[in-house]
Amino acid sequence: FEVLQMFRRFETDVYKDVQSIALFKFLFFMFMSSHLFGCIWWWLAGMNNFDCETWVGQYLPYFLEVDEEALSLNNGTNYASSEEVPCDANFLDLYNINNLGKAYELTFFWGWNSLTNLGYSDIVPRIYLEMIYACFLLLFQVIFYSYILALGFNFIFKKDEKEENNKRILHTLELYGQTRNLPP
Repeated sequence: FEVLQMFRRFETDVYKDVQSIALFKFLFFMFMSSHLFGCIWWWLAGMNNFDCETWVGQYLPYFLEVDEEALSLNNGTNYASSEEVPCDANFLDLYNINNLGKAYELTFFWGWNSLTNLGYSDIVPRIYLEMIYACFLLLFQVIFYSYILALGFNFIFKKDEKEENNKRILHTLELYGQTRNLPP
């Protein structure tokens, strides 16, 4: 993993700000985790042809408008409204999610939602594999939030090493000045 090696090089470089590197590393981790989680969610929905039982089929009717042309052309059947669409209809066509940009936007959002939403959602997994994956993500979230809290407490309660070192040097200089009877 070249990215990890790059972060190690940055962290050992004395001229780089460690806090900025830590923030960048955290944001990079958040982005890549959301990407990975979203792609796995998309893959699981694709295994079930993006039907109404998948998270895609549950999500799209609530948040996107049906493409009326696709609604009338789907399988040669004219549907009067989106409520009449059968569960095995192709939801990607019905909601005009036919380009990679829209699909990735939806996928990344769902991955981010999976990372930041500890088990509460209006959309729940109904397919067995999605349920197993959701349980894995819940475990990951507990570990992730524990890590974030530990970092936060460490940042709040840990004394700044540079400041402590500067205080120690100043104290040593004051003692040296006092023993030599130097003016303050």
